Amino acid sequence: MRNPRRRTVPFVLIVLIVISTLATIDVGRRYLEGEFEQDTITFEMLYSSEKGKWLEEIAPIFEREWAQNSSISLRLILTPIGSGRGTLQVARSISKPVVWSPASRFWLSTLNYLWEKENDNPIVDVNAEALVISPTVIATWKSYQQEHNITSMEDLRELAIDPDSGFTFAHTDPSRSNSGFGGVIMQVATALDKNPEDITLDDLADPDVHKWMTQLESAAIEYGSSTGFLAKLLLNGGPSKLKVALIYENLVVEKNKGIESYGYNDSLVAVYPKEGTVLNDHPFGLLDAPWVSEKQKEVGRIFLKFLLREDIQERAVRTGFRPAVTLSNSSVESEIFNEKAGVIPSIRNLTIYDIGNIRGEVLERIPDLWLATRAIGVVGEDINTLKVEDLIIPVALLALIVLMISYPLVSYVRAYLRRRRR
Repeated sequence: MRNPRRRTVPFVLIVLIVISTLATIDVGRRYLEGEFEQDTITFEMLYSSEKGKWLEEIAPIFEREWAQNSSISLRLILTPIGSGRGTLQVARSISKPVVWSPASRFWLSTLNYLWEKENDNPIVDVNAEALVISPTVIATWKSYQQEHNITSMEDLRELAIDPDSGFTFAHTDPSRSNSGFGGVIMQVATALDKNPEDITLDDLADPDVHKWMTQLESAAIEYGSSTGFLAKLLLNGGPSKLKVALIYENLVVEKNKGIESYGYNDSLVAVYPKEGTVLNDHPFGLLDAPWVSEKQKEVGRIFLKFLLREDIQERAVRTGFRPAVTLSNSSVESEIFNEKAGVIPSIRNLTIYDIGNIRGEVLERIPDLWLATRAIGVVGEDINTLKVEDLIIPVALLALIVLMISYPLVSYVRAYLRRRRR
C-alpha cells in the first residue's frame, strides 16, 4: 500500500523550485541594474509627488549627461511619496535616500526634530536650496471672488459664519498632506496675527484660536490626502458645489487650461491671502545620515546644480511651477503665469510667511489642533480606500499558503477514498 504522505514531497520540491527561481530572477535583475558593480553609484531621491511630472521628464537628461561625462555608472532612483509620510520614514530610517525633497521646508524642521530625539546632530540643513516654487493659495471661482471680494483668510472665516454666503470649503488632511498642513499653519497664523515661526505651544491651546478655526472649518465639505483631488472636485462640481479650496497655485494654472469645455462660463482664480501665504519651495535636502556616502553627496551636489540649470528650470515652469532661479527668458514665465491662467504674473510682492524655523514641537501638534476643530462627519475622498496594486502581494501570499495546505490534504483524502473503494 502506498504511503499518502509521500505525495507531498513533489509539491514541496515544486515550491522550493519556484522560490529559488524567483530569487535567481531578482538577483539577475539587480545585477543587470548594476547593483553589484563596484563602479556604480546608487543615488535615491525621495520627493513629494507634486513635482513628479517635472522630475520624471528631466531624469533621462541627467542620466545621459552623466554617462557622457563620467566613467562611473549611476543608478538614479526617484521615489515619490507624501511629504508627511516621507518625513516620518526618513526620521525612523525606514527610507534611506540620499536626498529628501518635501513640498515645503517646514518638513525639514520636523525631520530634524524627530531625528534628534534619537541622534545627536540634525540630519538636514533647513536652509537647503529650493528647487521649484508654488504658493498655497485660496482657489475659488472668479464670479464668487468678485461677489465677495475675497482677499484674505479672515474673509473666509467671515463667509463661513454668514448663513447667506453659500460658502463651502475644503483642504486636505494635515496629517496626510502638505497643502493641508500648510493651510492649517496659515489659519493659526491669521487667528494669532503672528508669523508661523513665532507660534508657541500655548498659542495652539488658545481658546480664541480654536474658536476662529472651528468657525472656518464648520464650512468644510471635504478632507482627504490628495490636493489634486480637491482641484478636480472644484472643476467637476462646478461653481455651485465647492466655493473655495486651499491648494497649490500650479493646480489653478493646470485646471484653467481648457476649463471652457465644462460650460460653466466661469474660471478658477488664485487668491493670495494678504495676511501671508506659505511658499512651497520644494527644498533639496541632502541628508547627513550614516547611510549616505561622500560619493553620494558629491552626486547630490552635481544633481542639484543640474536641477537649477536654466533650461531645466524652464521645463518646471511649463508644468506650472515658479522657477527657483531667475530666468533670462522672461517670456517663458509670462506665457504660463497670467490673468487667463487665474494667477498673478509675479509673486515678488506677496507677503510670504517664514516657515523654515517653526518650532518642531509646534509642527508636531498641528494635526492635533485640526482634529479638535475640524468639521464633524466630513470624510476624505480616499480614507480607508485600498488600491488594487496594494492587494497583489497579500493575495499572492494567501493563495500560496492555501495551496500548500490544501494540496497534501486533497492527496490524503483521495488516497483514503481509494482505500475505502477497495
